[in-house]
Amino acid sequence: MQDKDTTQSTFMQTFQPFFSEDLWEDIHREVPSLDLRSQKLTTNQLTLLISHAQLQEYRALREISTSVQKEQSRCKNVE
Repeated sequence: MQDKDTTQSTFMQTFQPFFSEDLWEDIHREVPSLDLRSQKLTTNQLTLLISHAQLQEYRALREISTSVQKEQSRCKNVE
């Protein structure tokens, strides 16, 4: 059970092993140009976004976009 005062969401706690720095260092070592021309959305962020969309069963890009915008506005209000 997750406490309300935790800083990491259950989603991030579940995927933490998958997004470890060691794993991404290995991936970038194998494919060094993976994020070479990325300006805003890195491979790691894209993987998180796709995983979240799949778990939430979003059916359209608009749903994903709305979700991201709500999360960003929520984070800005906390700061």
